[in-house]
Amino acid sequence: MAVMPEFLDMDLNEIANTIRSTPTVLEALLAPIDPATLSIRPEEGEWCPLEVIGHLIACDSAAFRDRITGIAHGNPTIGGFDPWAAINARDFAAEPLDALVEELAEERVESCKLILSLTD
Repeated sequence: MAVMPEFLDMDLNEIANTIRSTPTVLEALLAPIDPATLSIRPEEGEWCPLEVIGHLIACDSAAFRDRITGIAHGNPTIGGFDPWAAINARDFAAEPLDALVEELAEERVESCKLILSLTD
């Protein structure tokens, strides 16, 4: 018997609530950290915490909503997404945490709208 991943048992409201909560969780985890520390890459080739949030911002539209919309409209081909290009296109490390969290929250609102509009 195949074991189904737990998320397959979630309804769209649960998925939307989980996605919607991410910005709040990130802010709670990162706000106590010195802002200068949030812009430091731990190692070469790795992202700093602010770039991770930037990645989520970039992915919500191009790598998530666009793909889900394509699949929902009968296009099973998933286009590529270059995460480093998205990180290098904007200096996320120079932006304040609260502004990035707010932008991510706005992106997540749009992603939740899409999720909640899906049907079988």
